Amino acid sequence: MGLQVAPHKTEALFMHRGEHGAPPTDAHVAVGDISVRVGDRLKYLGLYLDAAWSFGGHFELLAPRAESVALSLGRLLPNLGGPDGRVRRLYANTVRAVALYGSPVWADALMANKRGSMLLHRVFRRVAIRVVRGYRTVSHTAASLLAGMPPVELYADMYAHVYARTRELGGLGMVLTPRVKAAVRLQARRRALE
Repeated sequence: MGLQVAPHKTEALFMHRGEHGAPPTDAHVAVGDISVRVGDRLKYLGLYLDAAWSFGGHFELLAPRAESVALSLGRLLPNLGGPDGRVRRLYANTVRAVALYGSPVWADALMANKRGSMLLHRVFRRVAIRVVRGYRTVSHTAASLLAGMPPVELYADMYAHVYARTRELGGLGMVLTPRVKAAVRLQARRRALE
């Protein structure tokens, strides 16, 4: 088909469990005539994988990206006056979509990673405050409750549950019509709210 690999875009990653210490930081691999540095994380389909499959590096890069989107869109929403609640909901849903990309893969890792949760809570606190037109001294819990936004961990778990359930139903030979998919999403949302 005439396809060729672009060696200058190649990434390499050490996979290790940490039993023998950290891998060397100055290692390189030759791909054709290009020298590729072996790093501690790798970007694949928008997710950052690290050597221990912990997604810690992903959360550290995800939070600034989501915060950048929140700040860019937040400039359009002044606290006094400005757009109504529907537009503010759209703003929150846009930031959530950016932050939760690929969440069925890393939802369990987020539940176990306190630092990742904290980084995402910081972003979503700002989003919730912007949605409710609150002061920046409002706590994350209060702003999220007033905005009607469950914690990001629950959303990630909900998306993981929807993905697993649709895979399960597809494996049973069930035809996944839009109505069936909507029912699975509704069931997962109710489960998350409970």
